[in-house]
Amino acid sequence: MTPSANYQTTLNTLTDFGSLNLTGTINLGGASFTLSTGTTIFAPGTTFKIIDNDGVDAVTGTFAGLPEGAQLVSRSFVATPQVFSISYVGGTGNDVVATAQGAATLTTTTLTSSVNPSTVGQSVTFTATVTPNSGSATPTGSVTFKDGSTTLATVPLNSSGVATFTTAALAMGTHPINAIYQANVPFVASFANVSQVVNAASGTAVPMLDARGLALLALALAAAGLFFARGSYSPT
Repeated sequence: MTPSANYQTTLNTLTDFGSLNLTGTINLGGASFTLSTGTTIFAPGTTFKIIDNDGVDAVTGTFAGLPEGAQLVSRSFVATPQVFSISYVGGTGNDVVATAQGAATLTTTTLTSSVNPSTVGQSVTFTATVTPNSGSATPTGSVTFKDGSTTLATVPLNSSGVATFTTAALAMGTHPINAIYQANVPFVASFANVSQVVNAASGTAVPMLDARGLALLALALAAAGLFFARGSYSPT
């Protein structure tokens, strides 16, 4: 596999799950890995051989960001996501095995603005708060703040599950500010958004015309006067 590859597998039941049967040298090469689950909640300790190496060679390399023993949260749209650990020396010693660790913890992210609407040049603080939907453990990880598709900052959660970002650089207009929680296991990612309105600062001066601008304005006014003089305009 190559770093640009993405290996995906789904665990539906104990006997219905995706698995690759390979022989020979297996190099994962830092490929990404996506694990999905269905409606079945697997008991902790349940194992799945997701890559079955029929040969005797060891598996080399790892999936991106998942060293030996690392944990990940499954993706599920029909049930609670689950936590799995991954091993590259499982099975007969050279298989890639995922082991269930238990249910993941869903979260809720809220996002507030310190002042909305604001004015151009005014400092605005966005506060993202991440809370667990069950249990009392404080979520860990980070929050990425975005203005539409533009990343503004990525801020770690503090010990209370809160991340803040302050800026005075928002241009006049309406800004879709998004806070995306990037979860650490066993928590599940969530997001929130707010529409930030930025108005012109009060007393904003109208820019003065330079010599060229004045000349163009004079020509426009002269042309308008000639237009009216010819009777092409009839007020009602």
